[in-house]
Amino acid sequence: MKVNALPKFILLLSVLFFVSCDKEEDFVDPDGYEGVDSRLWYFLDAFEQEAKSRGISVDLRASGLTGRIANIDGLRVAGGCNFHGSAPNEIILDTTFWSTLSFMQREMIVFHELGHCVLYREHREGAGVAGLCISIMRSGLESCQDGYSETTREAYLDELFMLNLLTKLRLSG
Repeated sequence: MKVNALPKFILLLSVLFFVSCDKEEDFVDPDGYEGVDSRLWYFLDAFEQEAKSRGISVDLRASGLTGRIANIDGLRVAGGCNFHGSAPNEIILDTTFWSTLSFMQREMIVFHELGHCVLYREHREGAGVAGLCISIMRSGLESCQDGYSETTREAYLDELFMLNLLTKLRLSG
């Protein structure tokens, strides 16, 4: 009995196509980032582009930033930014937490940690309309609700980058 392999071949190609089209892998700089887990490259590229679109120059390669996804000891710690020790200017994201996040949540947490490591932002607490957090730079200790989504992304990123720009202007002027 001869089995037609064409339907199986088409199915295999379809599966490979959909698996290879993970949004985080699309548009990643082929040069990569030395010392940074490749799962973070997309988000680093996006961070640089978002800064640039707001008139802020960020060069994460030149900054010496490193990044990894690893187990973090600590209750409810999603990520961190190291400024000192054996790994200065390093972002670390918790493996377990990372595996539960959607694409938008991953972007938010990476941008939050880059806010600390690159923009030198501190936590900013507060709730706005409908109890939504006013910044992605929140600590997570307050009772506001995350509002980061496709529809609110621009406003949150404006706050992330523009507050930093306004602070620099005040210090230089």
